Amino acid sequence: MATSRHTGEQMILTVEERSDALVVALARNLDIYTVPKLWRALESLLPGNGTVVVDLTGIDLIDSAGLGALVSLRNRLGHDGHRLGVAFGRSASVFRVAGLSSAFVGAADSAAVLSRLQPAGGDDPPLRAEGLEARQRRA
Repeated sequence: MATSRHTGEQMILTVEERSDALVVALARNLDIYTVPKLWRALESLLPGNGTVVVDLTGIDLIDSAGLGALVSLRNRLGHDGHRLGVAFGRSASVFRVAGLSSAFVGAADSAAVLSRLQPAGGDDPPLRAEGLEARQRRA
């Protein structure tokens, strides 16, 4: 397990590389000014582990740029067959108002998110294969 910490003017980012997931904990602000710092930090780490958890429990402020960055991250990871979970913390109401709560595997904290992301049998379930196989059988 490796941990690194990056500080921006208004954001603290801590990365924990675990055997089961990459956990990215953010504190202070995730906004138009700090999103580029988030992307720079993640660029060297992605794609890596199949599961990424963004822990927002230390966030004081998240704006539309921060929400957009998380949606972009979800799309990028999903396209590559990886999974993204979000520990909403106090920002849960922002996701609810924006209509994004159901767009993420989310929970109040990162431990709960990790448990929701872990498959029951211990093996990663196929993310896209089931739908593709069903379409191929119909064709």
